[in-house]
Amino acid sequence: MLDKFLCVCYNVCRKFLFNNLIFRSVIITDLLSDIEFEVSEITKGDIAEVASDLDEVVLGEAVIGELTEEEKRWKAYLSKSFRRLSEEIAEHLDKHQIEIGESKEDCEKFRSYVRRQKEKLDLVKNIFWTSVQYRIKYRFDFNIGVRKDWKIVSLPSRSGISDFFGILKSL
Repeated sequence: MLDKFLCVCYNVCRKFLFNNLIFRSVIITDLLSDIEFEVSEITKGDIAEVASDLDEVVLGEAVIGELTEEEKRWKAYLSKSFRRLSEEIAEHLDKHQIEIGESKEDCEKFRSYVRRQKEKLDLVKNIFWTSVQYRIKYRFDFNIGVRKDWKIVSLPSRSGISDFFGILKSL
């Protein structure tokens, strides 16, 4: 069975993956981290590369160690989802580029939309990191329940419990 915390994270992220277009901008946001980036410079290859990086960094065995059978199925499921989403983003981006042409105003409008989503995107990405790091330190089992000391566990500086509950409240 998945850890209780990891399972909750999975359900939250699944909701974002399939019910919220915001998550699909994660890859584009990373590519547009440099404000000087022109929309026309982003290619399908860039998107596929970042999608692959997300898959390996967030879900790779090198990060989370040996996987349980349940987690192997979860990883395969999310990996497939990332690949499908990256293809959809590439198609959407191609269409968007045709629509906006070379207009500087339209490019800035597109960048502005991405920037407005950054806070939520960061929280969603941090949920993955939190679940991965949390699993390494504390195992949970549905038959045992949550440990009494779970609230005071030290989490990685790049994410935290408060971020996790913050995103839950915003759903």
